Amino acid sequence: MNNGLKKIIENNPTVKIEKVKDFHIIKNLWEDDSIGFKIDTGKRTTVLMKIKFPPEIIGLHHFEDDKLEFIFSPRLKTDPIIKKKFTFNYQGESYKCHFDTCSKSIEFLAKNLRILKPDTDSEHRNLRDFRSYFDNKGPAYIQQYNKDRVPISFFVEGNFKKFKGQFTPLLKTLNFYMSYFERSHPKIVLLNNEKETEEIKRPCISKEKSFPKTINAKKINETILDIFEVANSTRDLRLRFIFYFQIIEYCTYYFLETDVSNKLEKILSQPDIADNTSEYSKRVQDLLKNHFYKNKSDSNKLESSISFFIDINDIKDELLTNTDFFCKDLKFDGGLTVKKIFDNKEQAKHINNSTLKSVKENIEKIRNTVVHLRHSRENKVILPTPKNNELIKPYLYLVRRISEKIALQFE
Repeated sequence: MNNGLKKIIENNPTVKIEKVKDFHIIKNLWEDDSIGFKIDTGKRTTVLMKIKFPPEIIGLHHFEDDKLEFIFSPRLKTDPIIKKKFTFNYQGESYKCHFDTCSKSIEFLAKNLRILKPDTDSEHRNLRDFRSYFDNKGPAYIQQYNKDRVPISFFVEGNFKKFKGQFTPLLKTLNFYMSYFERSHPKIVLLNNEKETEEIKRPCISKEKSFPKTINAKKINETILDIFEVANSTRDLRLRFIFYFQIIEYCTYYFLETDVSNKLEKILSQPDIADNTSEYSKRVQDLLKNHFYKNKSDSNKLESSISFFIDINDIKDELLTNTDFFCKDLKFDGGLTVKKIFDNKEQAKHINNSTLKSVKENIEKIRNTVVHLRHSRENKVILPTPKNNELIKPYLYLVRRISEKIALQFE
């Protein structure tokens, strides 16, 4: 292994380098196992010797030059963004921000890129387009596409020592101001580089049963389908949770209104109503009084709806797939605590419909806190942190299945 490769490992301890015949494969740059870099033995790697690969960014830290380089894309030479530059003053320091031709380091990485796994949130660190540009051996239309383009990166230069390798606060702030002044301004993609602390499994109806050979579908309310489309397409777990919960709220509102309407219609359609006005008026009063008493709050309405539409067997898989998770109190960053559903695994084996109340209370508590950022009675919050996203996952699976089951029955 040459000195250049040794230096890469020294600056990036998580990097792995494998020797295969007459070349080396560099793996786990950025702690990203979806890409690797094939380096012929003897090829100089000096362009990577003064580089760090922060896992939370799609870019490089040129640490001796005090420069962050974010991998952007090949752009037309006439694109005005190429000439954009500005100074960003932050916490007593000035940072020069500008678009420019990418560094030799990016060129080297792009030319030697190997895709090891399907695409991830990192988009293979945006290097595929750069590989196509520098390779220039693809189909004619690709060569024509790249003909009038230049490979562009976004640079932020200044004193980063105070951040001790943690650039996220600076970059989040920079994103805010760039978007504030220009809505279409490219933003710096920030990735979650925290590892999951525990394995959370995804429930699946066809896990034990085979996928059905025939599906008998019914017409589903179009508004509900639109919300599902939005919920399923967003990557943000908190937003997905809110959208699935919104489906439950939507169905709850119209279900209760329809329920009362049907009962009123039944009373008013009695053939002897003209001769027994007093008796039927009393029935109407009792019906409305009982309805408004039971559903005097949104929470009561939600409980009525879930208990009507959902049987415990509908969400049994969601509960039992992550039993360990539901057997302990959840403590979120921000102070909010959600009580456990089961005392132990043995209790989880004997779940019944009474468990629905605990499920309803917990998903409602999470929803209210996520929407309002704090729980009104406890003044506690669920901060938008990677850890909290992981803690929400099993409840996201629950609220999604509940919303699907209700949607299938909703008229």
